[in-house]
Amino acid sequence: MSKEWSCKARTQLYGYLLILLSALLSVYWGFALQRGSPFLMSDFKGVYYGAQCLLQGRDPFAPGEVLRVYQAREGGRLLAYEEIRQILTRCVNLPTTFLVVAPFAAMPWEVAKSLWTILNIGCITTAGLLIWNIAARTAPICSLSLVCFLLGNCELIATLGSSAGVVVGLCIISVWCLFTGRLKLIGLACLAISLGIKPHDGGIIWLYFLLAGATYRRFAIKALMVAVALTLVAAVWLTSVGPHWFTEFRSNLATMSMPGGLNDPGPGSITSRTPGLIIDLQAVVAIFKNDPRIYNAVSYGVCGALLFALLLTTARSRTLTERVTWFGLAAAVPLTILICYHRPYDARLLLLSIPGCAMLWAEGGVVGKIAFVINTAAIISTSDFPLTFFIVLTKGIHVDVSSFFGKIVAVVLTEPAPPILLAMAIFYLLVYVHRSDVFGHLEVKQ
Repeated sequence: MSKEWSCKARTQLYGYLLILLSALLSVYWGFALQRGSPFLMSDFKGVYYGAQCLLQGRDPFAPGEVLRVYQAREGGRLLAYEEIRQILTRCVNLPTTFLVVAPFAAMPWEVAKSLWTILNIGCITTAGLLIWNIAARTAPICSLSLVCFLLGNCELIATLGSSAGVVVGLCIISVWCLFTGRLKLIGLACLAISLGIKPHDGGIIWLYFLLAGATYRRFAIKALMVAVALTLVAAVWLTSVGPHWFTEFRSNLATMSMPGGLNDPGPGSITSRTPGLIIDLQAVVAIFKNDPRIYNAVSYGVCGALLFALLLTTARSRTLTERVTWFGLAAAVPLTILICYHRPYDARLLLLSIPGCAMLWAEGGVVGKIAFVINTAAIISTSDFPLTFFIVLTKGIHVDVSSFFGKIVAVVLTEPAPPILLAMAIFYLLVYVHRSDVFGHLEVKQ
């Protein structure tokens, strides 16, 4: 017994060390490859200077105010890049973001960016460690390979300073706290902050828990109450500085999403020059019909139908075991990414699908193999190094999109992630419906 426990303890220790090493290598390569790049920490600069505006009594949603604060510190050397100009001057972050970033904005830039990087990577790494803590119970090697590969591809989170590491990491940490019953107050705070900063990352996860049973529902409601309270505090602060901030926020959002804007999923946008930088379903539909009315309607219709089936199954299920709930989360994650605007670094939310994959893999058979293949494909298609390699590989290739076949080729070459994520959502939804007791099938809790 002691030898068995010792072997298990060593396996866990080696697993944790490999996960930490993967995250550290990701940060190292990210900064090494982006050294001297004008886009280094560009996402964090947007919220950093926006928060400085707020601390100085200026409106962070007014492009002119942010521009003046930025130029007073750094001049205009980076504003020649249209992408950076939009990031810095067109704030589309929710008010709660400024509550989180304000302490960093009170620090000098070099200190702030270092601490933000530690927080950002620390949150997503902690999430990876906790997910493996759960998944290793059924399939340690399978889950470890997926977690390490995913955390080894967080270069963009580190180099751009995107808040995705914090938001996704806190969301996953809250799920671990909920499932294990440990540190529930911390888990509640984590989910509330995640929802307050980026509700489109954790919103569907929250909605799933709202319908998944009394224990989960109470947790979800409390988290929402805290998130609303934080948002109201931030909104009051913003209103005292800039009474018209909400109108300006909507204007910035419209500008960023308009044809040719930074967040436009269509093939004519700034980011369309680099394949795979937007991974929602709109980006694929836009290749066939670049009309917001069309690609939004199709995306919302497809994802909405799948989401309705997921939530209906959850609400009607008489008993949801922890095991079955992981399958539901594995279906909710790709839908979260597909239904609205997301970039590859948001796909680190795929960590939540690994326990469900590990359980199916441990069962063996065709379903387990399909689960591993589809999870691997989803992680690879949204990871930084494979995307970089893919961009280099397809550079210079011109595809004639005048024909239907040409559009299919364009999807394969420029937007491989959304079709894979859609297949993943359908696969895990079928597993979830089959394993739940909606049709009278009762699964024995393991």
